[in-house]
Amino acid sequence: MAVYLLLSGSSAPASTQTSSAAQQFAHGYARWSAGRHAEAKEFFVQALAPDSPLADYALYFLSRIAIQEREWETARQLLAGLQSRYPQSVWFPHAEIQRAKIAIGERDYPQAVDILRSLRERKELPEQIAEESLFLEAQAHEARGDLAQAFSLYLEVRNRAPSLPGRRSRGKKPAV
Repeated sequence: MAVYLLLSGSSAPASTQTSSAAQQFAHGYARWSAGRHAEAKEFFVQALAPDSPLADYALYFLSRIAIQEREWETARQLLAGLQSRYPQSVWFPHAEIQRAKIAIGERDYPQAVDILRSLRERKELPEQIAEESLFLEAQAHEARGDLAQAFSLYLEVRNRAPSLPGRRSRGKKPAV
């Protein structure tokens, strides 16, 4: 986050910052896609220019790198920055899933459940995210020992996701 604050004070013209930030993001994403996350990190940090149209993307990918590096506090700060600055970002739901996973990993199940329930209250939530949030909430309840609630949520996931392995559409015979 401190890096973001430093970059926001840059004296370069906004159009130069935006163009450069987009280029930096592109370089970072190419490295991310190639599995070279440590190298990508440097470029994503540079893509955090205040007027960058990809700053939310950079925050999300930086948080994913922090999670891989098990830097939980850094990941939390980056995800919180994404949440507060870009609540309409395409990455917002994905960021909330990551926040919930961190909470589950730290055994803070009530916080995970709150994050996931709040996420599902959003309008126009992608179905994949809704299903993953249900599944994660079921895991959190199971870990807390609330097996009835976990079972109920697992059933809901199963009913909402007919394409899961082991499920087949009605009327179709299994391939032999």
